[in-house]
Amino acid sequence: MHSRSESGQMFAALKAMLAERKLGYRFLAQQTGQSVTNVKRIFAQKTCSLEKLGEFCDALGVGLFGLMERARGVPTAPGFSSEAEAFLAGHLHYFHFWQKLVALGSPSAVRKALGLPLDQMLAYTDRLEALGLIERLPHDAFRCRLPESFVLPRGGPLHAALAAAWCQTLVPELTFTCGRLAASPELGLKPEHKWI
Repeated sequence: MHSRSESGQMFAALKAMLAERKLGYRFLAQQTGQSVTNVKRIFAQKTCSLEKLGEFCDALGVGLFGLMERARGVPTAPGFSSEAEAFLAGHLHYFHFWQKLVALGSPSAVRKALGLPLDQMLAYTDRLEALGLIERLPHDAFRCRLPESFVLPRGGPLHAALAAAWCQTLVPELTFTCGRLAASPELGLKPEHKWI
């Protein structure tokens, strides 16, 4: 790292992200395969290898650039709220509907593509709006309330549910760009599956 003050800012940003998510050093230790004592030492010294710093970022679902922006005071765009992630993990068909909605651009296009009755489509959009994932607009339009691109953190409920649904292998990281999951051929993942 360039200087002690910049290093301190990076670790302060990591600590703030842990606090926001109500997580502690134990979580980072479990996600990175280190001891809690080692993680505490790293945070106390405010220095580590770039590889370890990347592992911490992966565990929290942010990239190194996102961490740097946060350390500089630029707010990072979070992905799913913990409430939304927990709901989607238990109801993957809502996650699939959200993906389709972002990809196709309108609720009626999703309704047509999936052959849904109007009341079922409205139930999906109502719930997604209540979870803060979309904002419905007039004339069959909507606005996605998530950033264009974000990383779904390892170890979270949605990550585990998607990994279980798509393959039995632990999926290291799931990246979403414009609501679409980047395919991972080596793990046999496909961007979309029909759960509805």
